[in-house]
Amino acid sequence: MKTVRSHSSALFLFELIISILFFSVAAAFCVQFIAKAHTISEGTGQYEKAFNECSSIAEIVSASQSMEAVCEGILLFRPEAVVENIDEDQAVIRIFYDEAFNCSAEEEADVVLTAQLSQEDNMIYAQINAGDIYSLSSAKHVRIN
Repeated sequence: MKTVRSHSSALFLFELIISILFFSVAAAFCVQFIAKAHTISEGTGQYEKAFNECSSIAEIVSASQSMEAVCEGILLFRPEAVVENIDEDQAVIRIFYDEAFNCSAEEEADVVLTAQLSQEDNMIYAQINAGDIYSLSSAKHVRIN
């Protein structure tokens, strides 16, 4: 009878080890899937914020009747914006963002939103880029007095 008990104990121990091994492998796969989902979620959040900022700038372009009005509208929307190369027909506007897409100083910026504005005849064109995350083009027909 002692031999039967030792065989059944060894068999039970072997079954327990196999079960623990199976659940360890399953847990490793679950952790890997959760980590991948978190990475994708963070990337999607940054994409969404970039999309919102670019589309806001495009809305300002579509609501304005002149290059000056576009620049003023963007500066009202984001007072932190830096306007460069402004003249009658062209302007470049830069807005700096940190990793969480909060406005930041140029030195601390992880993402730079650049709006290149130009006016030809009675059209205002805008090429808006939020780093490598999102890009948007916009055009607006304006009346010339």
